[in-house]
Amino acid sequence: MKILLIDGHALFCEGLHPILEQLSEVSRIPEAGSFAEGLELAKQRPNLVLLEIKTPGCEGASFVLQNNWVGRGCLTHETRTA
Repeated sequence: MKILLIDGHALFCEGLHPILEQLSEVSRIPEAGSFAEGLELAKQRPNLVLLEIKTPGCEGASFVLQNNWVGRGCLTHETRTA
C-alpha cells in the first residue's frame, strides 16, 4: 500500500512516518509539505492520502476534488499548534 502524507508541519510528518512504517502492508510513504508538491506526488496514484486540510497553497477540499479522491481513501486532519 502506498500512503501519501501531505502536511505543512514537518514535526507532525516526522512523528507519523515511523508509525506508518510499522504497518506491514505499507510499502511507500512519500511526503509533501505543500499543495503543489502533493499534486505532483498524487500522480503516483497512492492508495491512501493523509491530508492536513490547511496545507500551504490550498484548501484541503480543493485537493480532494481536483484529484477525484472523494470516496477513494483520503483522510483529512487539522494540525493544531499551541
